Amino acid sequence: MHFRSTLLVSLALASVAGAQDRAFVEIRVDRAEVYVGEEFALRLRAGVDAAFWETSLIPLFRQQLDVPVQIDADADELRGLTPLDARWHAGGNAEREATLALRDDVVRAERLADDTIDGKRFALFALERRYIALEPGPIAVPAPSLRYAYATSFVDDFVNGRVAEDRVDVTLDGEAFSFVVLALPDAGRPGDFTGAVGEFTARATTETRELVVGESMRVELRVEGVGSFEHFDAPKLDELEGFDVFGLLDASDATGRTIIYDIAPNAESVAAVPALTLPFFDPVARVYRTAATDPIPLRVLPRPAAAKAPDVAPVSDAGEADETTASNLTPVLGVAVGLALVAIAIVAATRRRRLPGAPAVANVSGVVRSNAAAEFRAALDAADTDLAQAFTTYLAQRLGCTPAEAFTHGLERRLVDAGYPSDLGARCGATVDAMLEERYGGGASRIDAQTVRALVDELETTPSPGYS
Repeated sequence: MHFRSTLLVSLALASVAGAQDRAFVEIRVDRAEVYVGEEFALRLRAGVDAAFWETSLIPLFRQQLDVPVQIDADADELRGLTPLDARWHAGGNAEREATLALRDDVVRAERLADDTIDGKRFALFALERRYIALEPGPIAVPAPSLRYAYATSFVDDFVNGRVAEDRVDVTLDGEAFSFVVLALPDAGRPGDFTGAVGEFTARATTETRELVVGESMRVELRVEGVGSFEHFDAPKLDELEGFDVFGLLDASDATGRTIIYDIAPNAESVAAVPALTLPFFDPVARVYRTAATDPIPLRVLPRPAAAKAPDVAPVSDAGEADETTASNLTPVLGVAVGLALVAIAIVAATRRRRLPGAPAVANVSGVVRSNAAAEFRAALDAADTDLAQAFTTYLAQRLGCTPAEAFTHGLERRLVDAGYPSDLGARCGATVDAMLEERYGGGASRIDAQTVRALVDELETTPSPGYS
């Protein structure tokens, strides 16, 4: 018995020397150089001699696995890299999968087509994990390892079936791997580059094709392609010709990123939303490129004008108006009333046409101005009042502009230019800035109705040029 045990151990030890030729494990990246901001995948590949697997491999654990191996890969904390995947997985294009052990977990790996290596047919399996590079420098990936068990002698057991007599556990170490993260080049970098790295397309759409000067509209920019959609800033439209930009809503999904801009034309001459651009760095071609949308044709109508009151003839010393002038006043008044009705109809139509949540075009007649505060207070007393809309509508009526023009980060300067004290302008501007942050940035509300009511009360007691 002692002789048999010694012989089995000797045969097992002799076969360990050839274990390196029966399996392997390795980690690789698609390219030896990647760029800061680039999304890429580390690929973990393992292979087992197919004939050896069929005749000699035995389970490592009680739990049945498709591939009786255990892999260890330490890639959770690599300096300068942030994992985009929580764990290793088979990859999105895997046609066949097989279970194996990765550390203490069971994962599904991609079952690759068999390949011939050094004259032997190997069964191949692959896992991947996506990362994004955040800083330049060399990246050292520790060597992975693969563990399996095999036997050369088996007996048939009535209860347990085929039982190994000389089980041998083997751990193979792969090779450590390194690559380099490069900084994005300065040469050729566009001035409006916001950090997009990959290869992208851009498409712009809107439901609005006709609107009034100053009326808000929403334009949806859809970005798709290859790369990380979350690790660059949305394109800034501060210099979008012919438009004021108020804010944006931003969301990413598995296939792209959707950015919705709230903009308003600032002149009747505007004929289209210009092409929106997304500059990006192509890490494969190693050049900067730009994805551009098609312009969107628009029809911009003039802002409805308030009816102008006719001139009244001077009164004579006797207190009677000149009869000729008085006789001419009736048709003039008729025209004025007609113009006022047309203006009201245009405003009503515009309000029906505006997008949900978009500010209406202001009527800046004297009557509306005098009622601005009363309308604001009535709005506050109503249920489910939009505080931002009520306040900016009041400000627009007070300033003689549209609510869209009041709901902007430039409100403080507009108030000061209109003759209001700088301190009051700064507080009103800060209030609107907080409202903008809440609406477009998703922040918690920091403005209450009492604060806004107090500002309106102060504005009402502060005379300004052109307001009565």
